Amino acid sequence: MLKRCTDGDGDAALQACKSVLVKGAPNEFETTVRIALLQQSTNQASQALDSYIAANSLRHGDKGVALAILALLQSTQRKDAIALAARGSSLVTLGRAHEALAPLRQAKALEPELPDIDQQIKTAEALARTQSTVPKERPIQLAATQVAALSAEAEAMVEPQNFSNVAEATRSN
Repeated sequence: MLKRCTDGDGDAALQACKSVLVKGAPNEFETTVRIALLQQSTNQASQALDSYIAANSLRHGDKGVALAILALLQSTQRKDAIALAARGSSLVTLGRAHEALAPLRQAKALEPELPDIDQQIKTAEALARTQSTVPKERPIQLAATQVAALSAEAEAMVEPQNFSNVAEATRSN
């Protein structure tokens, strides 16, 4: 069954994965992600989102899971507390803590007893503070003299072109 789950596709592989999924097993995260992938491939977007959210709760910080959650939230348009918390968690994983704060706070407003929501908000706030204090890379700015020197150098590299009518005064350019 495990081989069918990992190597197969379609409903047969999905059923095999569901049958080998054991809560607390060392491969629970990988199997849950595989279930989500199979659900997504069989156009079960809502179920796939639920599976990715479950995988995210098993192991925070997986960028592939975070990207899948954001994509499926976009397509399913879910806005319940669990979906909002998953959106916030995914944005934190992707290094977008400022954007994560709004959905995390909305999730807390909708469901104040949501597990770990206060900790997720604190983490996002701390990351947002550190991200705002890190200086952003400035674009390269050339001094006016450097620009002039580069322009002169570029003009010197261009060879003058003689057109066929240069010597003939009667012909116009």
